[in-house]
Amino acid sequence: MPRTIVIGDIHGCYDELMELLQQLELKDEDFLLSLGDIVDRGNKSFEVYHFFKNRPNSKVLMGNHERKHLNGQLNYAQEIVKVQFGIEYPGFLNWLKTLEYAHETPEAIIVHAAFEPNKSRAEQKEEVLCGSTSGERYLTQKLPAESFWQEHYDGKKPIIYGHHVVGDLPQIFNNTYGIDTGACHSGYLTALELPGFVIHQVKVKTDHWVAEQNKWQLPVLQAKNWQEMDFESIQKWLAKLEYLQNPKVKAFLQNIQKWLNLHEIMLEHLLDKLYVFSTVLTNTHQENFNAVASQYFFKTFLFKAKANKLTLEDLQKSLDTPTKRQQLARAIDLEELEIPEIKTDASFNALNLKEIIIGLIDASGFLFDIYNFDKAIKNIEFAINLSVKYDLPDIELQALSHMAYMQAKEINNNEIVIKSLNRCIKIVETHFPTHKNDLAYFYYRLGQSYHYSAPEKLIHYHKKALSIQEFTAEDYISHSRIHRDLGNAYQQIEQFEKAEEHYLQAIHIPVQNNSHNAELGHSEHFDQIIRFYEKMNRPDLVAVFQKRDQITKDDFYNLYPHFRQ
Repeated sequence: MPRTIVIGDIHGCYDELMELLQQLELKDEDFLLSLGDIVDRGNKSFEVYHFFKNRPNSKVLMGNHERKHLNGQLNYAQEIVKVQFGIEYPGFLNWLKTLEYAHETPEAIIVHAAFEPNKSRAEQKEEVLCGSTSGERYLTQKLPAESFWQEHYDGKKPIIYGHHVVGDLPQIFNNTYGIDTGACHSGYLTALELPGFVIHQVKVKTDHWVAEQNKWQLPVLQAKNWQEMDFESIQKWLAKLEYLQNPKVKAFLQNIQKWLNLHEIMLEHLLDKLYVFSTVLTNTHQENFNAVASQYFFKTFLFKAKANKLTLEDLQKSLDTPTKRQQLARAIDLEELEIPEIKTDASFNALNLKEIIIGLIDASGFLFDIYNFDKAIKNIEFAINLSVKYDLPDIELQALSHMAYMQAKEINNNEIVIKSLNRCIKIVETHFPTHKNDLAYFYYRLGQSYHYSAPEKLIHYHKKALSIQEFTAEDYISHSRIHRDLGNAYQQIEQFEKAEEHYLQAIHIPVQNNSHNAELGHSEHFDQIIRFYEKMNRPDLVAVFQKRDQITKDDFYNLYPHFRQ
């Protein structure tokens, strides 16, 4: 005889659901009914959804968690599921629209949360049945103080419900059966088998909700549409999340704060540019100013600026989201106006500009860290252009160095790396000739960019770096890396004697800068020289360097006495 299996709040506990159904020996002809809250909090909401969606002879009732998704009222648990579902989330929302709020069998009425006493099933409010906040508020007002709906139910037909955790065992009271036994909080997942009202349970061994909250903190924050949020809401979120201790989450939130600070700096910049824009239109169009200004979506700002009444508060009130500020910033790009006699307002001084450009550089780093490479590059290009336009070589140098780093690190555009580093070298040579270490660093980076493609160029630029920088004991790591790179390059062009000399230098530099038998360099340097001697068929020397940090200075100098000098 086919059975009806009523499952309590699953909350994403897919593995436990499968274990429970196996215990029940579920057959195809059995009708499987979830009383709602199949998603959120647990670790496999996606799998639970797909199981019920695809299994014939199954039904899911609307729980308060499904209703939150459907109404777009997303708390943290729903935001996690939205991220987990990805491109399938819209389809999930469409599926939710098909869910019913109650189901009746010959033996019982099944709802997610509650049933208003003294009313028929047809008279029940949806928000009461699914346990939404408004539904619970409604019931509280209807019932005597400090009492529950179950106490007042006098219907002849049993009610099976979930929603409120009742403990480890179902709560059977006044012809009602509460079967939410806290699955996602390491409680039990419970089912009632009808017609006999037989209880089946499995123990959940892990508090999935605690684990999921920690696991999904960063992805949920990254998925938030910060661009469309108003600044007040963003600040509230940052204040609300101050307690979080996960290092990656803290770093992300700090970057959001830096991003907000940048927007405040940019707002002052926008105020200045609007006054300039208004002045340009006034000088260019004179008596036609009103007609021309009215064509812009920010015409109110232009009219106020012309009357010298536009304030920072006006912009803060109207441009209350990052998107709105960025839209205006794009619209008033002074690069396109080409009126040389009006370059900038007096209040827009070099100090403000430097702060804005540094903010742009910091913002590009933030965008780069969250893998938004296109916007990161756009930001850094804007910073470089502003630096060139207003003749700020120190800031341009910083921006170009940042550009070279980003391109080399992830974006892998070696042409831009080389172009940026060459410009860095020119800036240092022209404007900061005494900054020898900076110049050597950029030559070293330039050499590295030819590591695989042109070993001769690597040799040329690394030797330039060696000839410029006066290395101290504290610089031994970078100094020895230059020699390691030179060893690789000479080996590529089969100048093996020179390759050996530079590999040995990479090992020797830490020796001469330490007065004790410390580890002679980094593991990578030992790896290189071991591979080199293997290629040269020198097993005796391979055996020596395989000792790594056990090699003493005396061992080294006995093998290579010319290094003593």
